[in-house]
Amino acid sequence: MPISSPAAPGMTKVPASYFESDGELSIAIGFNDLYDLFNKDSLDVGLLRCWTLRMKQQAKEMHNNVGFLDPQVFSATMLQFQTKEVTQAIIKAMKHDFVAGAYNTGGHWILVTLL
Repeated sequence: MPISSPAAPGMTKVPASYFESDGELSIAIGFNDLYDLFNKDSLDVGLLRCWTLRMKQQAKEMHNNVGFLDPQVFSATMLQFQTKEVTQAIIKAMKHDFVAGAYNTGGHWILVTLL
């Protein structure tokens, strides 16, 4: 399927260490995700992951010791069904002065900051 197709995602891989995890993360952003964003319909986790990575880079440039949680891991669904994985991610991120994470309550994203 060509990349110009609405269903074809843009795909990138980043080290999971960016979110205090092991391995490699794949971030997919489809045309439909961008369409929804521009029409103020919804915000896909792939786009939020990209924004979080940008905030991590900006915090580093400003010499702020901030840990960021992966928005795909830090969600109401994950807390309900995979509590251990979410708890481990938070514990790993607590080595920083502050921890920030986008949390999806199920229908809305909010920013959570841990001091």
